[in-house]
Amino acid sequence: RVLRQAGCVETWSFLLLMNFGNKLILYAPNPARTQSPKPLGATLLTTINMKFLLSTAFIVFYVVAFGQDIDKEIKRIKTVDQANTFIDENPTLIAELLEFNSNSDSSEIAKNIFGSKLQSVIEIDGYIYKIIETKSFLFLRASYIYLNGDKLSIQQIDSLRKVIIDKYNYGVPFSDLAKEYNMDGNPNCDLGWFSEEMMDKEFSTAVKKHRKGDIFTIDVPDKKWYYVTLKPFDNRQVKIYKVLKIKIST
Repeated sequence: RVLRQAGCVETWSFLLLMNFGNKLILYAPNPARTQSPKPLGATLLTTINMKFLLSTAFIVFYVVAFGQDIDKEIKRIKTVDQANTFIDENPTLIAELLEFNSNSDSSEIAKNIFGSKLQSVIEIDGYIYKIIETKSFLFLRASYIYLNGDKLSIQQIDSLRKVIIDKYNYGVPFSDLAKEYNMDGNPNCDLGWFSEEMMDKEFSTAVKKHRKGDIFTIDVPDKKWYYVTLKPFDNRQVKIYKVLKIKIST
């Protein structure tokens, strides 16, 4: 076909043969039966250009097909286990499973995720994010002063707790009281936000039922743990998002 385009008349003596090593073998035509052929270099250049175009088309087709396959895989992912399996089975992809906390994450990406539905797919800055799982937890906040029942008697503990609460009510900052009386070596004594499951049941239950600003005592007698506790914030419902992140561009 290329030689026909070069201006040669088809004859039985004019043959074009391409072997499996991609080497072009040409048999010279009968001069008497051809008409002003184009230079052989131009013919070879045309052949090379065609091969390049075919190769490029194949690469584009492969990339598109591969992308479509990945899209189908992502749509099938419904659970955290499936997301982990996808990551393990696609080591050439830049992918990871992330956790976002509605109480503490405030990035633009987090805001987009918090405003989307479960199983939604979001594209941001060359990455896609699929929301795999959401769970709600009750989070609590408390500061404490720990009194060690192995070193103090119940009478001593009760006496100290009364002193601590009276001082707080008279305006002494709880942080100053913690530095003076706390017995576990923690100078801060602010637990930050924690879920009910993270703390001893007696402790979490007591914090949960009190209101913001309350100061109260907590006893865990079987472990000889005794506390004066301050609740600086109300309880919060916090949503945890499990999100699959995949890089889609460089």
